[in-house]
Amino acid sequence: MIAALALASTLAACSFEAGDLEPVGRESEAVESTTAPDLDTELRTVTAEHLTARVPADWQSVGDADGWSYVHQLDDGDGGVAGRIGFIPGGMPMSAQEAIDWFVNGVEETGATNDDFAPTTALRTGEDRANTSYTYQSAGQEYRGQVWAISDSNGIPSLIQLSGTPEAITPELVAQVDESLDVTGAWSGSTP
Repeated sequence: MIAALALASTLAACSFEAGDLEPVGRESEAVESTTAPDLDTELRTVTAEHLTARVPADWQSVGDADGWSYVHQLDDGDGGVAGRIGFIPGGMPMSAQEAIDWFVNGVEETGATNDDFAPTTALRTGEDRANTSYTYQSAGQEYRGQVWAISDSNGIPSLIQLSGTPEAITPELVAQVDESLDVTGAWSGSTP
């Protein structure tokens, strides 16, 4: 399973939903290393309603998973998941930073994240963009997650999560996804 955001009714003020972070990859103590994405290989653009991002071409579409939509993932070759990108398009009007704060408080319930593994200060930010990263352990293996909130022209933020093993979710991949993330229009969904 991959680090994920499961929808929760307790945060009805947002159309985002939260839950517990789930383990990524296999459950064994001895996880073999997967090959890091070669950023010189072919990339492809994935679209999630009004959002686009570029991911390695070998990441396969799996539809919706663990509360995220438009999920694309890299299998670890042993029945698990090495890396995953997922989207939650749209939500209630709030700033991108408020959406990240909501994610941190709702998912981690600690109000803090660990941004040591990725150069989050080097990622694009601004009034319409914010991000955070986190690490966690499961079965003795470390996993990484990067979450972005990007607002459209109407001030409606969407969440994007990139997560997986350190071998798959490298700082270079995080930077590449950050550079390619784009809003191609305004969210047209409805909020609860």
